[in-house]
Order: sequence, then C-alpha cells, then structure tokens
Amino acid sequence: MVREKYVTISAKISTRLRARMRIAGIKPSSVIKEAIENALVHEKLKKLDKEFEVARRILGKIPIEEVVQIIREDRDSR
Repeated sequence: MVREKYVTISAKISTRLRARMRIAGIKPSSVIKEAIENALVHEKLKKLDKEFEVARRILGKIPIEEVVQIIREDRDSR
C-alpha cells in the first residue's frame, strides 16, 4: 500500500474568527480541506461548461434535418 504524502498550508485569520471557530468546535484543517475540494469542483465545472459551449457551437452548425436523417438511416441499417 502506497502512503499518500501531505503538505502543510496555512491561512491568516483574525483572532476573533479563530475564537469563534474554537467555540463552535470547528477545526480549521477540515474547513480548509473542504474549501479546496469545493474550489476544485467549481473549476472543473467551469472547464466543462466552456467545453460544452464549444461543442454546442460546433453542433449547432449541423442542420437538425441532417441529424434526423442520419439517425433514421442508422436505424434502418440494423
């Protein structure tokens, strides 16, 4: 089994915010990990959205009648 390697990151927050986190029982590491994971998902979705827009522009140039005809021909050939 290969052990995953870790790195340490830090963030500066106000002492007031840190005190509120302690009172609430929130660990900074879990919040930071979740925020990073959410940011990565958000970036992935943005990338997919851009790729979808490119595909939509390309596919939008094909007349719908041509698509229907190709589908029908494919069905009939089976």
